[in-house]
Formats: sequence, structure tokens, C-alpha cells
Amino acid sequence: MSSKQFSLVSLSDPDVMLWALKPADDGGGVVARLWNVTDSARGVQLAFTDHPIIDAQTVTHIETPTGGGGVAAGALSATVGAHAMESYLLADAQSAAAAPLLGLPELPVPPMPDAKTDSFNV
Repeated sequence: MSSKQFSLVSLSDPDVMLWALKPADDGGGVVARLWNVTDSARGVQLAFTDHPIIDAQTVTHIETPTGGGGVAAGALSATVGAHAMESYLLADAQSAAAAPLLGLPELPVPPMPDAKTDSFNV
């Protein structure tokens, strides 16, 4: 095993798990889902190794914005309730696109098929 290691994300509390990290559905950032597995609320900071977070907001599981999120020193600063899962939409300094944070190429979103004019194979 190589002695070289890389970490994309750091979390300040080992009892809060990064349950998911994905591009936002609308392409405007990255969604992080945090899960507190303890019996009490926990304060946590989430930071990306090479991309300071400049904006964060809480979102629902279907990524509807519900409020502001705290950002301090380039990291998300949040409190996750006991046995709770919280989702946050994060943006980095270069852009609000998910691709730079995850190192992914930007891909165009294909248009939805039109049921009246397009054929479907099932």
C-alpha cells in the first residue's frame, strides 16, 4: 500500500458522518449530507482540502433551500441534531458548479424526452 494519502474532505467530529457527497441536482454546487449518530446535538466543521467553501445553505433531501448555513474560515460550520441527518448546498470560491469541487468534467444535462414526439423503448 502506498504511503501517499489524499483526503478530499475533513470533518471535525468523528460522530458526525459524511453520508453523501454529490453534485447538486441543478449543477449549482455540491450537496453534503451529514448524519449525527449520537444522542446529543453536535457542532461540526466540514472543509474541502483544496477549495475553500464560500457559501452554504441548508436544503431538504430534495434540495429545496431552507435557510442559510454558516461558513467560517472556508469551512461549513453547522450543528446537527441528535440522530439527525442534515443536507447542505456548498459552493467554492471558483464557481458554484459541482465539477471543480469534485474534479469532474462539466457535462451538459440532456433535455427530457417529449412524450408526444419521442419514442421510448421499455
